[in-house]
Parts: sequence; C-alpha cells; structure tokens
Amino acid sequence: MMNKLVSPTGKPIVLRTIRSNARIEAIYRKRLLKLVQEMNDSILYWLSSSYKQFDNEIAQDANPFKKLQQMMKELSKRWLSNLKVGAQKLAEWHTSQTLNMTDVQLKDALKQAGFSVPFKMTQSMQTVFDAHVSEQVNLITNMTVNNLAQIETLVTNSVQTGRDLATLTDELKTRFGMTERRAKLIARDQNNKATQLITRQRQQDLGITQAIWMHSHAGKVPRPSHVKADGKPYDLAKGMYLDGKWTFPSVEINCRCFSRPIISGFID
Repeated sequence: MMNKLVSPTGKPIVLRTIRSNARIEAIYRKRLLKLVQEMNDSILYWLSSSYKQFDNEIAQDANPFKKLQQMMKELSKRWLSNLKVGAQKLAEWHTSQTLNMTDVQLKDALKQAGFSVPFKMTQSMQTVFDAHVSEQVNLITNMTVNNLAQIETLVTNSVQTGRDLATLTDELKTRFGMTERRAKLIARDQNNKATQLITRQRQQDLGITQAIWMHSHAGKVPRPSHVKADGKPYDLAKGMYLDGKWTFPSVEINCRCFSRPIISGFID
C-alpha cells in the first residue's frame, strides 16, 4: 500500500466520482456482439444446409437425424472453443482499458484536490484485474453454453415434430435475439462493475477507507435500498449493508450506482 493520503487542511476531502466510460462500453459491446453474431450466422448456415439436404428423409430414415445431431455437436464444440479464446482477449482488453481510464480520472481528481500520486500495478490490483478478467470470460462462456444447449433442443424438437426449415429458422432467430440482449447486458454491467471495483482497489491502495454511495437515478426500476443509500458514507473494505447483504456500487446486476471517495482529515 502507498502512503496514506491525508487532507492537509485537517478536514475530510470528498473527491469527485469516477464514472464508467461510454466509449469503452460501446466498443466492448460491439466486439462481443460480433463474436455472438459470427457464431449465430455459422450455426444458421450449416443447419439450414443440412436441414434442406435431409428434410425429405427425416420421416423415413433415422440416419439424417443422427447426422444432424453430430453436426450440431461439432459446431457447438468448435464455437465454444472459439468463444473462449475470443472472450479471453476481449476481457483482457476491456479490463486494461478500464484500468487506464480510471487511473486517468482518479489522478485528475486527486490533482484537483492538491495531490500528486504515482500509480503502479500493486499485487492487490493485479488480483482484482485477474479476477475481473476471469469473471467476464465465465459470463461469456456460460452464455454461449446455454445458447448452444437451447439451439440443440430447438433442432431436436423441430426434427421430432416435423417442422419445416422456415419454422426452425424463425425459432433460431428468436433465440439469437435473446442471446444478443444478454450480451448487451453483460457489456453494460461489466463496464460499470469493472470501473467501480478497479477504482475501489486503487483507492484502498492509497489508504482511502471510506466513500459516499451515489445513486445514478438512471434505471427504470431502481432498488429502493440503493436509492435510500444515496449520499451515505460506507466502508470501502466492507461496502454497504443493503437488502440483507454487504454490497458495493455496480456489483449487483443492473446496478448503476457509483461512489465518491473520502480523503480523511486525520491520521489514524
């Protein structure tokens, strides 16, 4: 940990908030959707081709169904592998960009308060960085696994009930739309979460122990407890006790709350 920051005036200093970057979120969302779209297009192409080839034989012969199943398994295996690699690269890029962005904002906020502090990659920051990369990869991978499982179910049901290709295609596009909405939610949530968790760790490395919870007032259905917490101080190490658990701004899904760090006026 660096030397603890203490207000030179003896009075606590509340720094301005560090907010998530819309440009980083937009790029992250675009790249994640591109990964998802490439998978969806590939699956739709190969399924359509196979379905057309065996459509007239399915009712009389079990072999086309087995071939369709085998092809779906191969596609699933290939795309799950591709998405894992793509997710790792995307998560590392996003977390690095967020770290750089939050450092710039925090340095500027500290400068305005009269402090000049050099930042370095501490062990604690590296732990937060690695953990967040891992979380993003897991979220994207789990989304892909669930999507592929649903697609296999749709294909199996379509064959068993004798539905035509047009019906299957419509069902697949509906499923793809659900996956794209999930991807957009991941992009927004992870961008907000990364910003707050990385900033929190950087502040703790500076010896800052408290912050003020700030509600964004942006969501359509805000959590009443989060609205009530607006403007209240909390311990950076523990968080705020809300709805029966300790939590931090932007950690819970769809939470857009943020914080303002407090530089103590007294040496502990």
